[in-house]
Amino acid sequence: MTRWRRPGAREILLLFVVLSAVAGILSLVSHTLLPGYALPIPFLLAVLCVWRVSRGGWFSRLVLLLVTGLLYAGALLVVAGDWNLAVAGLVVIYLVQVLLLVSPPVVARAGGLSASVGVRSWAEIAAMARRPPGWLLAWGVLLGVIVTLVFVFHSGLDPVSGCSPAAGDSCYVFGQGYPVRWLTAGQATSRVHVGSLVKDCVQWTLLSWSVLYAGWLWLRPASRQQAAA
Repeated sequence: MTRWRRPGAREILLLFVVLSAVAGILSLVSHTLLPGYALPIPFLLAVLCVWRVSRGGWFSRLVLLLVTGLLYAGALLVVAGDWNLAVAGLVVIYLVQVLLLVSPPVVARAGGLSASVGVRSWAEIAAMARRPPGWLLAWGVLLGVIVTLVFVFHSGLDPVSGCSPAAGDSCYVFGQGYPVRWLTAGQATSRVHVGSLVKDCVQWTLLSWSVLYAGWLWLRPASRQQAAA
């Protein structure tokens, strides 16, 4: 129990594997990211890479970081189209896995350090994410709104549910927006679907904020070193 309270690389990597299994189940339930027959493949690759990391494989850690980051982005890109708890769970899981891979014990183990590196608690791993400044959140929201409005130029014909064509009436409406159509035009009027607009805006805001936050975390240590010098 003491090792689990003060986790090292072994416990953190084991949690990573467990979360990969849970993510595979959620992907199967949500029917969004991967087909059912393909789920064992990424899980087995994750297990293999985790085993290599536990043996000092720095390249395997980079592969896991890249793949997990792509899966996180992929989950965000289906948030609007599949508004359900399974997709939200995938977003959280992939974000937690990224934090696990950048934790000091895993970085040290991947670097081949023989000394045992641990953290005081699991909360310390979460604290490494660091609270972003307020301006970063504001810019994430602004970019999300801009991207949502830009995608109003993404248009197409959408079928009207329950419609049966009669007397020359069309069962299609002209819809605009992506990934969810939030602006539709009938023969004479246009209508804004507020719920769909909010879903699109939330998706693009989360993605924009994640990109800005990752860049902020990447550049912040460099800025600190320059300030110290």
